[in-house]
Amino acid sequence: MRFVYFNDYKLGVLKGDNVVDITEQLSDMPVRDNRDLINGLIENYDKYKASLEQFVAANDGIPSNEVQLRSPCPRPNNIDCMAVNYMEDGTRSEPAPINAFHKATNTVIGDGDTMELTDIPASIFEGEAELALVIGKKAENVSEENAMDYVFGYTNIIDGSARGLITSNFFFQMKSRATYTPIGPCLVTKDEIDDPQNLQVVLRNNGVVMQNFNTDDMAHKIPRCISWLSSIHTLEPGDIIATGTNEQKLDKIKKNFENINAIKFDISKHNQIEKFIEECSSIFGGEPEILINNAGITKDNISLRMSDEQWNDVINLNLTSTFLLCKYSIKKMLKNKFGKIVNITSVVGHTGNVGQSNYAASKSGIIGFSKSLALEYAKKNININCVSPGFIETNMTDKIDPKFKEIIISKIPSNRLGNPLDVANTVIFLSSDLANYITGETIHVNGGMYLG
Repeated sequence: MRFVYFNDYKLGVLKGDNVVDITEQLSDMPVRDNRDLINGLIENYDKYKASLEQFVAANDGIPSNEVQLRSPCPRPNNIDCMAVNYMEDGTRSEPAPINAFHKATNTVIGDGDTMELTDIPASIFEGEAELALVIGKKAENVSEENAMDYVFGYTNIIDGSARGLITSNFFFQMKSRATYTPIGPCLVTKDEIDDPQNLQVVLRNNGVVMQNFNTDDMAHKIPRCISWLSSIHTLEPGDIIATGTNEQKLDKIKKNFENINAIKFDISKHNQIEKFIEECSSIFGGEPEILINNAGITKDNISLRMSDEQWNDVINLNLTSTFLLCKYSIKKMLKNKFGKIVNITSVVGHTGNVGQSNYAASKSGIIGFSKSLALEYAKKNININCVSPGFIETNMTDKIDPKFKEIIISKIPSNRLGNPLDVANTVIFLSSDLANYITGETIHVNGGMYLG
């Protein structure tokens, strides 16, 4: 069945293009008001299922285009949102550590309602489409093997965000503002979905497709999400789990700029990097002129507990891949006697950080490596520089505990996390003719956190 709320929160079932009102069929259910009916129905579905099916079959209902649809889940007890939970179509080398955040339940709005950006100093206002699952029964410390037994159904959710706020407790203010959680228009019982890990999610804004991705790209699959969340707090009937979104950053760039081509490649495959550079030259019809090494991972642990694998994975991807990409790109740049290389390092490469000896070593290594390259190729008109960001608002910093994030911001003289544009503009400068006489340098973009 497909449940909807409509008009003054009457509960209905979609039947073709019509809505059958089932509110009176649930009149014996003790609730505060109609908005709680769906949670009660979910919890007692086995009791009502057969009679509701008979009632819907016997009634035609009213045309759905004559009613105002509401959110099918107007008052969930919890809204848990998975964070950084997609592989981004292969552009992530591995899943991010499993993580989630809460959204306030009274931020829910329904079909046709408006997300409102109030008068706040946010630089980016966005809504990201996600598949949401609705819990069907009390779930506590559920195993992955049994997790799907706790799913009642599925719906659509938009995760609204006001990004770029200059405040120490920005994450709460970014995610839990009024109207920032559109849900609906209907709640579909799980028996209608053959495979929730193979659903196409499409977001349109005024008819323009903004997102189009499949749930098969999910990093931590639905059973893992349910198991992990239920180990942290009890999930109640009607609770919502937003499973995350594929940001499709490469596709957005291609849509917004002309003459852009995006080539996906796993830079951890060191024996294929030279071939990758050759393919780029062939596709773009010339030798590379600018190389920006921006990829990086973290696998944190204190040094005595850090495994060889954690150490090697970070060093190999962050440092060795940078070395090889520079090596084979410079071979091409020498033909034109021109090139710009910008390697992205980190403030941690200068200051160190507890639990990040591997990451700090990789980023510090990039700095020394870049200085050596700059000396080797300065006469060949190839400039090699570094940009060393501090804490920037990205998927990586989204994983930081909000309390720890507040401590970090308190130590930044600018009293905020950086914006990705702060880094991008510095990279653009070093890649331009304005920086032709700059090589071997590291520019710090950290709001005054470290003055190197």
